[in-house]
Amino acid sequence: MYFWSPTPETSSYFLKSLILSVFILICILGILAAIYPSTCAGLLKFLNDLKEKSPNRKSIRFKGHHPDCGMFKHHTFLIKGKEYCPGCLGLSTGAVIAITGILLYYFHGLTSAYGQISFYLGVVMVLLALFSIIFIDMGKNWKFTLNMALVLGSFLILLGVSVKGNILMEIYFLILISFWIFTRIRVSQTHHERVCQACLKETACIYE
Repeated sequence: MYFWSPTPETSSYFLKSLILSVFILICILGILAAIYPSTCAGLLKFLNDLKEKSPNRKSIRFKGHHPDCGMFKHHTFLIKGKEYCPGCLGLSTGAVIAITGILLYYFHGLTSAYGQISFYLGVVMVLLALFSIIFIDMGKNWKFTLNMALVLGSFLILLGVSVKGNILMEIYFLILISFWIFTRIRVSQTHHERVCQACLKETACIYE
């Protein structure tokens, strides 16, 4: 699609600004979700399941969006005495870099040749990141790196598409990134459910 899509002779400055603004908004929402994970739908669903399936059992405390039951220690970083999710930290770090890069591109631009390099490099990064996140059980460092690569790859694809100036391609990309984000969230939820199902502690596990 990228290779064969036509490049318009003129592009709308307003539409370009709108597309980049929507991407920045997506990044900001992702950062907020990483900083305040208790507001995420996945955690709220987990808590609702807890109340419905085990109303009389001991309540599970949460650190971020991980149950504080000892089964998720390999899912967190310890930085200056505080626990952080490597996946969320990677996504938010990548989002901050992407927002900075978008603003630099908006005010300084990018040549067509660099736009093609940016696009194909982004495709490779997103492909490897999604494949690894879905099919490979990763350690903390890799989880942080690949989640950051997912956001940065999306950013590089947007640069390549934006340089070409085809508004339909840019809208299509924004739809795609939404699916990538939902995929990442669902993979995390599924993995957490598997950990809880394997635990089978009557006072802590809500899955029977």
